[in-house]
Amino acid sequence: MYVAIRDGILKSAGYESIRSGLDDLKLANLELEFFRDYSVYRPDAWEKQTFAPEAAAGAIRDLFGPAGVRVSAFLLHNNFNSADPDAEVRWVIDVIKTAQALSVPAIRIDAVTKGEKEESFEVRVNRFVECMKAVLAAAPAAGVQLGIENHGIQGNDPEFLRQVIGRVGDPRLGITLDTGNFYWSGLPLSEVYRVFEEMAGQVKHTHVKNIRFPEEIRERRREPGLDYKIYVSPIGEGDIDHSRLVRILARAGYAGPLTIEDESLGKFELPARREVLKRDVAHLAGLL
Repeated sequence: MYVAIRDGILKSAGYESIRSGLDDLKLANLELEFFRDYSVYRPDAWEKQTFAPEAAAGAIRDLFGPAGVRVSAFLLHNNFNSADPDAEVRWVIDVIKTAQALSVPAIRIDAVTKGEKEESFEVRVNRFVECMKAVLAAAPAAGVQLGIENHGIQGNDPEFLRQVIGRVGDPRLGITLDTGNFYWSGLPLSEVYRVFEEMAGQVKHTHVKNIRFPEEIRERRREPGLDYKIYVSPIGEGDIDHSRLVRILARAGYAGPLTIEDESLGKFELPARREVLKRDVAHLAGLL
């Protein structure tokens, strides 16, 4: 395992660029958002570089190779219930092919779908399964791992993840484990660890964050997102014991990144946000 960080978190911390943020934090590994219009942030400025689908791998290599940035994962905000789901599937396929060409090991798949609150569980699962099967059938046979993030209401339903991954039945498909999101969704803390244990063997990628609830509600079932802006915390200061999580992942054979996604930055003024991230990096590096 090793420490990485999301590009969007570097931007939230007020760094002038990806490269300057990685330099300041002494990191080399980056989760890079791959936008639907076939663009990514440049390493030297918060400007997007757009490219043709077939030229994506070469363009990203030319941007990030000379900058000394290792892309540890691509992040997608896909929506398989969009107005044009076939286009979403084609986009995901193209990103997998790009990742394969660049030896990017993992892709974060978004669990959120439009209108999910109004649809039945079976309809939502069936759609996601069909889309993932189409993606994997058209993608290269090996190499890139796909992790559905436990994100939003649907993605933080362990049964949704179990059903989708089980019905697809492809070892390339698993979870992008967001370490704070099951807790965000209302699970008691002890139940969060139980889910970590259950799903550790299916983890393909991670997002790392933390939450600090008042002690009296940590073991209660809560409303999803309860006062999140108040209780979200720096990684080393929340209720989730990431040393315990690292041991769980290590036993399961996970060797990928611990990707910082500290959403507590909004609670701090800009200069202090960078110090928070430095503490996050030191905390995770210390666990490893």
